[in-house]
Order: sequence, then C-alpha cells, then structure tokens
Amino acid sequence: MDKLDVSGTGSRYPVGISPIIDPDTGEVPIDSKGRRSYTTGMSYCPSIKKFVVMGYLPQNIAKQGKSLSLEYFNEDGDGVYPMTVQIVGKGSLYDPNNERVRI
Repeated sequence: MDKLDVSGTGSRYPVGISPIIDPDTGEVPIDSKGRRSYTTGMSYCPSIKKFVVMGYLPQNIAKQGKSLSLEYFNEDGDGVYPMTVQIVGKGSLYDPNNERVRI
C-alpha cells in the first residue's frame, strides 16, 4: 500500500478480504469468467517496512506499476487506500534477486 492514513486521523491497517478498485474506472475489475478482484491476504512486513497486499487481478490490469485502490470500511470516502502493483506472478519484495539465501 502506498498510504495508510487516508482519513487524516491516523494510520489504519486493513485485514481480511476487501475489494480492489481500478481508479481509472472506479469499479472492481472483473475477468472474462466473471471473477471479481479482491485481496487474498495483507499484512505489515517489518523486513521491508511496508504494508503488503496480495490479491487476485485479471491479466489485463495485472501490470507492474499499475495504480489501484483498496476499499476497506469506506465510510464517507475515508476508506480508499492507494496502492501500486509491485510484483505480478512469482517474485519477492524482500529479496528479489535471491541473494540472501543461506547455504
């Protein structure tokens, strides 16, 4: 997630399953089989000092660098969190080049 304090009253740390919104359309993306985009897991990761969200995205928007939003207890517009796609498919934010592996 790009920002945790969207309401101006302090950071909130979302948990559970939430809809993912495409800010270009304001809608939840739906793939060709009718499956909606949603989060599958999210947590703060102290190793990289970021709040990380994993989720399902249709192939047409699952692009590195794509801006998206997470809707979490959105009351009066204070629950829409900006986020950016960092990895599509396999990958790691902590050790992307696999250099920390111990032998």
